[in-house]
Amino acid sequence: MKKTFFVLTAVLCMLLAGCGSVAQSITDRIESAKDAGGYSYTAEADTESVTEDELGKHETVSEITTDDVGTSQEGLFYYDSLDSNDRLIYAQILYILQGLMQDVIVSTMDEDQLARVFECVMNDHPELFYVEGYNYTKYSVADIPQKMTFSGNYTMTREEVNAHVDRINEYINNFSEALKNGVDNADDYNIIKFVYEYIILGTEYDMSAEHNQNIVSVMENGRSGCSGYSKTAQLLLNNCGIKTTVVLGNVKQGEAHSWNLVLADGKYYFMDVTWGDSSYSLRNDAEEFANSLPPVNYNYMLMTTEQLLTGHTPDNPDILPLCESMEDNYFVKEGLYFTSVDEQMLWQAFNNAYVREKEYIMIRMDNRPCYDEMRKYLLQDQKIFDYILTRDGSVSYAENADQLYMIFWL
Repeated sequence: MKKTFFVLTAVLCMLLAGCGSVAQSITDRIESAKDAGGYSYTAEADTESVTEDELGKHETVSEITTDDVGTSQEGLFYYDSLDSNDRLIYAQILYILQGLMQDVIVSTMDEDQLARVFECVMNDHPELFYVEGYNYTKYSVADIPQKMTFSGNYTMTREEVNAHVDRINEYINNFSEALKNGVDNADDYNIIKFVYEYIILGTEYDMSAEHNQNIVSVMENGRSGCSGYSKTAQLLLNNCGIKTTVVLGNVKQGEAHSWNLVLADGKYYFMDVTWGDSSYSLRNDAEEFANSLPPVNYNYMLMTTEQLLTGHTPDNPDILPLCESMEDNYFVKEGLYFTSVDEQMLWQAFNNAYVREKEYIMIRMDNRPCYDEMRKYLLQDQKIFDYILTRDGSVSYAENADQLYMIFWL
C-alpha cells in the first residue's frame, strides 16, 4: 500500500496541496523573523569653560596603569584590531568603566575616536553589563579647547553591580559543572556545541525582559534579547579558553542584531545563538505554534562567511576574517552534511539519531541542486519511510530551501 503524508498541526509541510499557504507563512516567520533588539549605546556631549587651575583638578589615568591595562588586553579581538593610539584610549576607557568612574581626562579630543574605541571596549567585555553608554565633556581655557573628560553612563551602583556579579558567578559555576558532566571529549567543537545548547535551552527570547541586552538577562532571568545571547556565549566560551567576540550588524530588513565570531581549532567561524533558538523564530506566535520547531536550530552554529551573509550584514566587515572552513560545522562533524543523495550516509545518520534517542534529525545539503535532489528522493519519491519508523504512514518535517536544510521528527 502506498504511504501518504499528513500535515500535523504546526508542522512545516511544503509538499501537500492545501497546506502551502500555511507552511509558507510559518517559514517566513522562521527565516525572515528579525531582531529589533540590537543594541546601541548612548553618548552625551557637553562643553565647559574653566581656568587652568580648575582644569588641573580633574582625575587622570596614570601612564603605568594605562600600560598595565593595555598589556592585559592583548589577544582580545577588537583591542588587537586597533593602532597604538587607539589602544591607549581603549585602556583608559576600560579602566574608567571598571571603576565606575566619572569625569576622567582621556588622551583624545576626537569624538569619533572616542565612539569607535568605546564600542571596541564594550564588544570585548561582556562583563560590563552595567554600562549603557558614556558622556564626555570638552573643557576650554580662554576659549581654546584643552582637554576632554570621559564618564561612563552606568545603570547600577557599585553595590548593585556586586550583587549581580555574585549571581552571575553562580550561573558560571553551574555551567562549569554541567560542562564537566555533559561533555566527554572537551575539544573546541564539543565545548562550543555545549555552550550553544546550554544558552538556547535555558533562555527564552523576550525583548520585554529586564536587562534584555546583556548577560544579566540570560544568567539571572533566562529571558533575553540578541545581545544577551551573544554576550553570554562570548563570556562562557572565553572562560573555556575559546576566543570569541561579539559582532554587530544588521539582518535582511535592516534591523540591528548581534552575533559571535568564534575561533575553533585555529579557524574562525560565525555563530548566531539567538537565531538558533526556536523561541526567537516563533516569538510572535509562541502559543499557536508551540512545539512546531525543534528547540535548537543548528544551522547557525559555526557558519562560514558565505553562509552568514545570506541573512546577516556586519557593520565593520573589513576587520573581520574570512571564514571559509567547514571542519567544525555542526552538520559536517555530525555526519549530516550531504553533497549528494547518499543512501548509506542517510541510513547511518538516521540510525545514529535513533540510537541517541533524538526527537528529530536535521540534515543540510551543500547546494541547491543537491537540496532539490534530496527533496525529490526523500519527499516526492517518499523514500523517507525507508529511514523513519512510523506506525501511521505519516511524517512530520520542516524544510528551508534558502538555508538548504530539512528537519524530520522521529
